[in-house]
Amino acid sequence: MTEIAAALGAPWLIGGSVGRVGTAIRLDLRVVRAVDGSVVHREGVTVVDASRLSDVAVTLADGIVEVVAPRPARLVRVGAWVTAGLGVGAAVAGGVMLASASGLRSELQSRPQLRSYEQTLTAISEVNARTIVGSALLAAGGVAVLAGLLWQFAVPEPASVTVLPTANGLVVAW
Repeated sequence: MTEIAAALGAPWLIGGSVGRVGTAIRLDLRVVRAVDGSVVHREGVTVVDASRLSDVAVTLADGIVEVVAPRPARLVRVGAWVTAGLGVGAAVAGGVMLASASGLRSELQSRPQLRSYEQTLTAISEVNARTIVGSALLAAGGVAVLAGLLWQFAVPEPASVTVLPTANGLVVAW
């Protein structure tokens, strides 16, 4: 059988048996690696209630799919993490700017007499600029973090494999 699989280019052979003992039905499945003929998965179950046969077949098929087409680990979207990381950086920079504006504002309020009128106006303009830029950076950073996290965790993953048992075998849809 491995020679036939190799000739067809099939990486796996999936085989099994069905048997009946009284009213119980026994299902046994195995997955064989076509290259070397080694059994990489074996599973069997005895079904007493025939109405559960299709549920049990789906469970067995899922075990086979996990071997021949395992689900990848959770998709890591690098762009999402870069976006979130840049958002954290922008939010931190915005926080630093706001802290700096607050410090300058406190300094202006505590010692107004040490500055000339022009110096005071320049310092007030600086406080306003730092407050505006800091607030914008903080808000943009928060939005970028949220967007990155939504991109990573809320966007659905690519379609999964569906296995349907039929009278003629298993139908695998990607």
